[in-house]
Amino acid sequence: MQGNHETWQFENRNIHVYTPPTYSDDASALFPAVFVQDGSYLFADSMEELEADFARGVTQEVIFVGIEPVERTCEYTPWEAAPLMKGEHFGGEGDAYLSFVTEKVKPFVRERYRIADDASQTGITGGSLGGADFSLCGFSKAGTFRSFRFNVRITLV
Repeated sequence: MQGNHETWQFENRNIHVYTPPTYSDDASALFPAVFVQDGSYLFADSMEELEADFARGVTQEVIFVGIEPVERTCEYTPWEAAPLMKGEHFGGEGDAYLSFVTEKVKPFVRERYRIADDASQTGITGGSLGGADFSLCGFSKAGTFRSFRFNVRITLV
């Protein structure tokens, strides 16, 4: 990996931030950001491929922000639901989680990294239950994120 990966402890969870290879080249350059549910597992294993695409100009360089959940079955569900398996709890805290991402995580990361403050340069993604939760953003946080992707592996267009 040619870019940089840092992990921050923020409000009882880990926030993983990946900056692309050219991030340190120009201290005034702003980068698009993709906020990723479930931490870094959706992008960590794909960095060599993504960086090769960055180098070829196939994909725009972005900053990835991986947010680890505290209790994903509560945070990633829009309403309470009966458990599918013993021990599960679908708490319906999706709106509160999305507010946390937009009102706390995004400003926290912007204070430390050069992220463009423009919805057209800001995306959110997740896989499985994390993908279901961020799909709510299209309705409840439409002015914050422009790009929404349901992926197991991130592909930027």
